[in-house]
Amino acid sequence: MILPHHKEFLMKPFYLIFSPHGQITRLDFLLGHIFIVLLASIPLYLIPIMLSGFFDPNPQQYAFSSASGLLKIVIVLIYMVGLVGMLYSSLCLGIKRFRNAGFSSWCSLLLLIPYLGLLVFLFLVFYPSQDK
Repeated sequence: MILPHHKEFLMKPFYLIFSPHGQITRLDFLLGHIFIVLLASIPLYLIPIMLSGFFDPNPQQYAFSSASGLLKIVIVLIYMVGLVGMLYSSLCLGIKRFRNAGFSSWCSLLLLIPYLGLLVFLFLVFYPSQDK
């Protein structure tokens, strides 16, 4: 069951993940990351499949194997934009959640450090909100 407070997440998911302003609860933080993964999984899953035909010695099997070099570059650029978008939205969620937990927004940069980022993510999921 989704609480009434989380209707805002359902009504404005793109504002939630692309705006660094405000604060969010633990559940909004987790729902936001699930939304990011679901949103990004479609193109980020399909593009490597499309590119797999570009590097195969038997290109007749793949639909995209006869594509020009420019199309290959465009596909890779789309992939990179998707990765940057995921990174930015994850940082925006981290900024808002750190504010809600009572920490500095700069702590969200810890999410970028390999291995430590996972621990910070779990910390933000389980650490209670600051009392007002």
